[in-house]
Amino acid sequence: MTSSVLDAALCLLLVSAAAVTLVDVPSSHGSSDAGASRTVETLSTSTAEVEYSLATGARRADDPERFPATDGPAFDRHAHGTLAQLLAESTLATPAVGGERPTHAGTDFRRRVRAAVGRSLPPRTHVVAEWRPHPGSSIAGTATVGERPPPSADVHVAVLSVPTGTEVDDDAAARRAMDDGFAGVATVVSERLVRTWFPPRRTRLALDDDYPTSALVRYRYRRTAELAGATLPPTLNRSTVPAANARLVSALEPRVEADLRERYDSPAAAAVSLSGGAVRITVRRWSA
Repeated sequence: MTSSVLDAALCLLLVSAAAVTLVDVPSSHGSSDAGASRTVETLSTSTAEVEYSLATGARRADDPERFPATDGPAFDRHAHGTLAQLLAESTLATPAVGGERPTHAGTDFRRRVRAAVGRSLPPRTHVVAEWRPHPGSSIAGTATVGERPPPSADVHVAVLSVPTGTEVDDDAAARRAMDDGFAGVATVVSERLVRTWFPPRRTRLALDDDYPTSALVRYRYRRTAELAGATLPPTLNRSTVPAANARLVSALEPRVEADLRERYDSPAAAAVSLSGGAVRITVRRWSA
């Protein structure tokens, strides 16, 4: 799978084709079906190349000083991979914090991936891709393709999991839960979120890049800080990435801790629940 430096800095994360795995489907989601499984196989093995633009991010920023140009070839990008990879990547590219997206730079990518996936689906099929750092989190990325099944339909389900390289060390999470309670688990989650959104090495490269790369990354930092309630360093450049990321982690911790306390009875239960970092893609099919 290919992607530009900017794509990586905007957290259109690369996932390995070999890592796409089927997972068991809980019975409460419907019964398994060969048709749903075949659709999962199609998503896992069929490839597509998607051409898209990051210009929406500049236009929606509504900031002519930081974005003097909001269209043109400099914003054009392409990505290639399996449909499952692209769908997972589009989910991570458009995260929401409390229901609000920090940036719209990934909007066109998400739209074009949904179209590519939609062209591969048989009739009466609904696909949902979702990523959350833990169940019930107010921070999430989702993407859907196709119409929802009618309430009376006999729905068949298959699920696949696409790892993203943002897994949590289970032992470390358990130790933090034991030592620092919910606050310790919240720190583990917040560190992973910031590492996912602003990978240090890739972000430093992007901040050194030309327009619009550096401008889009700085805007993403500022919007994420606004939503998290963080104060960033006055200057955002390659040398201030560690400080900026640390401030985002500190600002996210109270929000994450509140989510965990509301959902779990103990810090240990919260630590066990942490998502493995994978995007979960659920396929639902039904008969006419």
